[in-house]
Amino acid sequence: PSKSNVGTDHDYQRFLIEAKHRGKILNHLSKPIQIIKGEKYLKTKVEEMNVTLPKICTRDALLEQIFQREMENENAFFPEWYESQGGEKGLRQSFDAAVKKKFCTLDLDKIFDSGVLDSVFEDFPRGFTY
Repeated sequence: PSKSNVGTDHDYQRFLIEAKHRGKILNHLSKPIQIIKGEKYLKTKVEEMNVTLPKICTRDALLEQIFQREMENENAFFPEWYESQGGEKGLRQSFDAAVKKKFCTLDLDKIFDSGVLDSVFEDFPRGFTY
């Protein structure tokens, strides 16, 4: 199996900062710990609500072009690595996993416009001491 380099997403950090900009929360977000705690709070509340938030993703046609180019480059420049990771099949598995995190992001406009999380913002703790 291919070794993944998916990384972490920052959707909820972006979400939190946008909520601050839109006046949905009053907390200070000038320190990393404030953002980390706010992000954790938002994630927890969304999970508790069992709501699926809308996302925006890259079009399939463009994703396929990116995959084909990646496969060509790995095979051309790192052939031993490419084969040791499972060739096209291994790369496809890694790529498909990465697509879910790196090529999609929360649709913040839809989320804010829907009001689905207004109650979460209204109850947002001022000091993150939950």
